[in-house]
Amino acid sequence: MVKIVVPIATVERFAEIAASCNAPANLVDSTLQTDTAQTLLTQLDALPEGAIPVGCEADLRAIAEAIVAKTP
Repeated sequence: MVKIVVPIATVERFAEIAASCNAPANLVDSTLQTDTAQTLLTQLDALPEGAIPVGCEADLRAIAEAIVAKTP
C-alpha cells in the first residue's frame, strides 16, 4: 500500500501547484472560485490526457482528495 502525505491540503495550495505545473488557465482560475473539493476532482477528470504532467496531476488529486476527506 502506498500512502501519500500532503503537507498542506488547501484550495490555495491546489491553485499554486496547478499554476506551477502550467495547468490550463481554466483549472487555475476556477480553483479559487470553487466551493467544494469535489469540484476540483471533477475538473481534474475533465482534463484531456497529457494536459499536465502525471506527477502534477497526482499531487493535485492528492490535495483535492485530502480536502474532501476533511470536509464534514
